[in-house]
Amino acid sequence: MSRFTPRKGMPSPRLDEAEFRKRFLAQFRDPGFNSLAQELDKIAAAAWDAYSQSRKAPRTRKAGSQFADPDYDLSVDWLAARAAIIDAHRRHADRSKPAVLPINCSARSERPMASAISLWLGHSSRRNTGRPSRSRPRGSVSKSMSTVPASA
Repeated sequence: MSRFTPRKGMPSPRLDEAEFRKRFLAQFRDPGFNSLAQELDKIAAAAWDAYSQSRKAPRTRKAGSQFADPDYDLSVDWLAARAAIIDAHRRHADRSKPAVLPINCSARSERPMASAISLWLGHSSRRNTGRPSRSRPRGSVSKSMSTVPASA
């Protein structure tokens, strides 16, 4: 016979309070939070209570007549996400407006909105190259950008 005992099932992923608290408070290690230690203790206690009671959806409302079980309590966050998806689907399916998908293939940058700026300036926003794009000098505006009628 084997000297190993096979495992059956999966171990519980639940954290004990000490481990939960350690992980939760890890995000507040910056010295700027030192003066808020008492408040963070209260917040950690409230977060532990929600976790230990499995309150994943603390704010709910009845599903309503559009669902198979109208009396089921659904998360208001889930309902908001569902409504946003339905709205996005409706806008996507609306063919009365042209669909345009601009794609920027420039390298990532630490600068905010560098990709949007490079789209308007017509050059690559590659970092550390110091080179303009091959098609136009840095900072030039394409003709199509500069000749847009005012009424458009």
